[in-house]
Amino acid sequence: MSNKKTNSLIWFRNNLRIEDNQALYNAVQNSSKVIGYINIDPNNLIETEHGFRKMEKYRAKFLLESVENLKNNLNKLNISLIVDFQTLEKSLKYVIDKYRFNLFICKKNGQEMKKMKKEKYQII
Repeated sequence: MSNKKTNSLIWFRNNLRIEDNQALYNAVQNSSKVIGYINIDPNNLIETEHGFRKMEKYRAKFLLESVENLKNNLNKLNISLIVDFQTLEKSLKYVIDKYRFNLFICKKNGQEMKKMKKEKYQII
């Protein structure tokens, strides 16, 4: 095993499984510390101009149960999970800066990565 000094933040978005999660595997293999992160944006619970919400109560309940299951599974691997309920733009930057992560891992999504890409973070 190599001398690891990398602190990694793995962003869980849609795939909340750990068994077949290649990004999680890579983070554990290449980092001295790994912390999970998930954001539940409160804007998804607000009615749109068409009178609908992106997330209704049953989907929200399912999501919270899934996040609790993810948290329990990560705890078995000695990995903490940060669950945040702020807008993504505020939340993610604050968490990365607060914990001084130097490796940020998530499944790439062009729009979100353009907002978050900075020279001091290695985004894979």
